[in-house]
Amino acid sequence: MTTVKKTLRVYADTSGFGGCFDDEFKAESVRFFEEVRQGQFVVVVSNVTLDELELAPDPVRGVLGDLRPEQVEIVRTSPESDGLKKAYLDAAVVGPASSNDAAHIAVATVSNVDLVVSWNFKHIVHFEKIGRYEGVNSLRGYRSPRIYLLTPRGGGVVKHRRDFDCVEMKAEIQRQLLREIAEFGEAGAQRRRAERLSHDPILGAFLRTKMANGYGPSGQGPAA
Repeated sequence: MTTVKKTLRVYADTSGFGGCFDDEFKAESVRFFEEVRQGQFVVVVSNVTLDELELAPDPVRGVLGDLRPEQVEIVRTSPESDGLKKAYLDAAVVGPASSNDAAHIAVATVSNVDLVVSWNFKHIVHFEKIGRYEGVNSLRGYRSPRIYLLTPRGGGVVKHRRDFDCVEMKAEIQRQLLREIAEFGEAGAQRRRAERLSHDPILGAFLRTKMANGYGPSGQGPAA
């Protein structure tokens, strides 16, 4: 009997893309996306990821833009994932300022991905946070994805002085998105995010290419 090896669906948050330019995490991040190109993984991103990436520097956005359409699956938030995000916030897994981190885990969980990878040690890849995300998921009947660093590391991470910090990049982007919500309201901020994304020369072009090749916004393969 022949066993067909399953290609793992791996949800990458924004810090994973930024890690390709952060001296602290560059080697592991570049290796991960090379393995995606080799077909070892399908990288899963959500509209939460795209909204954050749109505010990232061009080279960071280009990591996604350079992938082939079949190497990327795009999933979207929904009332179901929004409810799970609210459950994380109600359980104080993270605070309101980190609601996008809760949104990442919620949409990854609802989308039934295999793994979540991140360099966010404070709000995602933290042993206490992982246990609390999993606890909420279990109470609500969800299977939890495994949450990992892009490479296993023992103990803490030694911080080195470096020119680019992918975790701080992600944090600043999230602060900017929260400021937009405060200024324009959720609906107004959403319209601004959609307009930026559609006009983005890197991400907008990537999404148009993906759709032109028959890859729907939440599917892994070409549309029938």
